[in-house]
Amino acid sequence: IDLIAVLGSEIAFLTNCMVKFENVTSNPDSHSFVSNLRFNTSIEMSPCVYLLGSSYIDVFNNNAYSTGANSNPTFLVGSSYCNVHDNIYETTFTGYMNMSWKRAGILLGESHYNNIYSNHVTVKDSNPIYLTTYGYEKSNYNVIFNNTVTTSAFSEETGLRNPSAWAYGVHIMGDYNQILNN
Repeated sequence: IDLIAVLGSEIAFLTNCMVKFENVTSNPDSHSFVSNLRFNTSIEMSPCVYLLGSSYIDVFNNNAYSTGANSNPTFLVGSSYCNVHDNIYETTFTGYMNMSWKRAGILLGESHYNNIYSNHVTVKDSNPIYLTTYGYEKSNYNVIFNNTVTTSAFSEETGLRNPSAWAYGVHIMGDYNQILNN
């Protein structure tokens, strides 16, 4: 495929929607892309941007807010040579399913040779950027750099930011990944 473009305007706002690329291999010289969209999702198991078995896809200049369990703003599974950059993501939890650890901002499983950079990711009590082996094989040879990762969890006693021991800024399960200046 030469190019698929999902491009929003200033007023593009998607509620409980997913943009999914499944088994899409774009031209390495002209990546397909998802850009300029605003997402708000509360549906469980519904990522905002989902790249499944795809290559040469860019995800940039998006804004996503998610409260749904396993509804990551960007989720790559079996995908390679993709770029995720200049996005603003926030995940939190509400309601009955208080499994905060199920709300990573950027999640990769079995994905290799991707670049994750210059994103701002806020989570309440999870991993802002997570290369997982929970249900997937390792993700290798990714470069993760210049991201801002933070928590919105606060201690009720001190009022200071206080994520649980479960929350890592960048949680890596894989080999030969480069993590720089986050």
